[in-house]
Amino acid sequence: MDFKSIYERLALLQERAFGPNWAKGEEGLDTALQEYAVLSIVEAVELLLETNFKKHKRKKIIDREAARKEIVDMFIYSVDAATQIFDSHEDFLREVVKKMDINDTRKDWIINHDPT
Repeated sequence: MDFKSIYERLALLQERAFGPNWAKGEEGLDTALQEYAVLSIVEAVELLLETNFKKHKRKKIIDREAARKEIVDMFIYSVDAATQIFDSHEDFLREVVKKMDINDTRKDWIINHDPT
């Protein structure tokens, strides 16, 4: 399945789940973006709990399947938010590429400095 199909399917799922006017108007958009931000944070915390972030605890083997599910959930909520604020999947991908280009040349990142 390509990204366009994923993007459009998630948009339709959101419409089915919350109704066609879920994020319409400024107040609706504000509510939707807050909801997706909170859900993304919850999933990020659940991913963190699959790791060994507590340095005082005995190391455990990471449950890769559980970690994968949390990463997918974060991706879905991010795309859900994108469907509310970007005009299309192409618009979203353009912004992703722009951000990657910025990251490639950021002066405040050590990886972008010549070590010599």
